[in-house]
Amino acid sequence: MKKFILAISLAIFFSSCVTLEHIDGYQSLSGIDLRPYAEKDFLITPNDYAGKYKSMFIIDYVIMPEANYEIVSQRGGDATREWISDNVDISTAMDSIYEICLDMGANSIINFEISPHTDTYGLVQNPTTIVGKRISGMAIQRLN
Repeated sequence: MKKFILAISLAIFFSSCVTLEHIDGYQSLSGIDLRPYAEKDFLITPNDYAGKYKSMFIIDYVIMPEANYEIVSQRGGDATREWISDNVDISTAMDSIYEICLDMGANSIINFEISPHTDTYGLVQNPTTIVGKRISGMAIQRLN
């Protein structure tokens, strides 16, 4: 009986799989334009700074998009709903961090890093995971 159930389960699994025979190649370039900050003599680097500096503060900035549980299709009285989230605007986040650094007396960010950040809402009827960005580094004041 167990073999029969396993055979039926495998048959259902394999019959529902789509055969993939081609994947298009692509090129992708992403980045952050740091020129507006460099033009204001504000250094942002993923590296250390070799000159003299004064440490100001550690940066751990998280920016999360808004998300809404929306109807994406409706058939008769049945509605299909999905979580729809906005994209994170890195330019806005960078401008915010830049202003915070200036207010604190910093003129540089070293060890700069951007990574994904997720918030999971699992203990609800409609669980979801929202993806945002975490920006980290150390704000310093260059002395030379």
